[in-house]
Amino acid sequence: MSTRAHYIYLISDSTGETVSIVARSVYARFENTKFVENKWALIRTEKQINNITEIIKIKPGLVLYTMINKKLENYLKAQCS
Repeated sequence: MSTRAHYIYLISDSTGETVSIVARSVYARFENTKFVENKWALIRTEKQINNITEIIKIKPGLVLYTMINKKLENYLKAQCS
């Protein structure tokens, strides 16, 4: 088992239920890995995304997202690049 924690960031412009289900699949696949989960729901602005990506820059990790708003999705992807 890895003693190092891996950060995982769950981001949604809705309730976050779908991205949480996807995350559970990741956890099941990597059952011997410790994840530190950070979750944000109801993300509606680029400023919110900027705040999240500032945190991710400090502690990089896997970003999972579900975004209906294509403009925000593209912005999030660009910020994570």
